[in-house]
Amino acid sequence: IDHRTATRTYLETVLEAMWFCLDLKESGKHPFDVLGHMDLVKRSAIRYWETFDIRECEDLVDEIWRTTIAAGILPEINTSTLRDQVGEPMPGEWTIGRYVEAGGQTMSIGSDSHKSNHIGAGFDIASTTLRRAGIRAEAVFTNREMEAIPVG
Repeated sequence: IDHRTATRTYLETVLEAMWFCLDLKESGKHPFDVLGHMDLVKRSAIRYWETFDIRECEDLVDEIWRTTIAAGILPEINTSTLRDQVGEPMPGEWTIGRYVEAGGQTMSIGSDSHKSNHIGAGFDIASTTLRRAGIRAEAVFTNREMEAIPVG
């Protein structure tokens, strides 16, 4: 297996999950609010193959975003990959730009805070990335109710 195959296989699985969420929505169910780790595969691709290029899977990325939007699910930008060799949030700015082109306007921010010093780590970079990619608002959830806060 190479990084291209790993990336495509991972994204196909994410797309299947979003199709499942869309089916649930169409049957009146909505158990999920956020899609996290959309391009987590880049962590392994960089670790094992020292390269990652999601642009090679633009067709899948676009279909994931269209389906995510149709399913009423918001993606998360996660900053945990800023703390390792990846060096950019997941998803990265190009991928977020594709979400905006698909009609997305709002994303949540997470940091995978498994340690207290990781709480909110990289949120400044995440906000800058969101703003540059064209995201208008950050989503904050309380009891599954979303509040959109303008990207700062």
